Amino acid sequence: MSKHQIILLAVAVLLIGGLYALPKVMIENNEQSQLVDEEEELLEADEATMQANLKPVDATTNQPDGHSRQTDETLVTHINSLRSRLQSSDNQEKNIIFADSLATAYELMRAYDSAAYYRVQLSEWDASPERWEAAGNTYYDAFRFSMDPESQKKTGANTRKYLNKVLDVEPDRLDLKNKVAMTMVSSSNPMQGIMMLREILEKDPQNEEATFNLGILSIQSGQHSKAAERFEALLERNPDHLQAQFYLGVSYFETGRKQEAREQFELVKARDNDPAVQATADSYLEELR
Repeated sequence: MSKHQIILLAVAVLLIGGLYALPKVMIENNEQSQLVDEEEELLEADEATMQANLKPVDATTNQPDGHSRQTDETLVTHINSLRSRLQSSDNQEKNIIFADSLATAYELMRAYDSAAYYRVQLSEWDASPERWEAAGNTYYDAFRFSMDPESQKKTGANTRKYLNKVLDVEPDRLDLKNKVAMTMVSSSNPMQGIMMLREILEKDPQNEEATFNLGILSIQSGQHSKAAERFEALLERNPDHLQAQFYLGVSYFETGRKQEAREQFELVKARDNDPAVQATADSYLEELR
């Protein structure tokens, strides 16, 4: 594998991971709260404005660590307003609303480390499996996007801390076990994470997330033929899985199956017109000429 292709693969992993993991969150109305007053109405209006004016953030240049990202002035103003209200409020119900909105705003900005801070606060104020899961999921997003080993170690440990609290209550949540397993793979005991993924497939042989994750790990360890088998099996069950289609092309490329790799990248280009995905697929197609 050439140095050029190593760089291409690294960029592809970042692009595809980021592009398909963009937060699909919406500010929720707090149906349980009875605080229907002017302040809450203003909060909802601010959130609507934020949603309307939010500009997309480039996942390849704006990483969560250090908050070195492009930001939208409306979003920043909204966050500052919420923080001011939270600091000056002594009403617990309102504080929960403000903290939840702050976490969501930071998630929209993909500042997952800051979002996790407020998710943890919420889990302390209102302890419940739902709050623990939200904190764990946000830490998992921070873990996935982090490029710093120390940050990955910290966010991975926090992911496990909060998601394992949920698993103590709901032990059959395979979706959460997948996330815990992937953080373990990057820990000092990676085999434990791999074994967890295999255990998930023993319980649910059709589990798409575990199949995909094992395929990715096969690519990272240079087992490209095994990776191809994983992605082929996944696509038999779900032909529309765009990430699997892309990485199957990578697996074919690395095993010298040039025609199949070319067909796969052309299929990705036809199904996903995102410029970053198009550019990455084109890079591989250029190598295949």
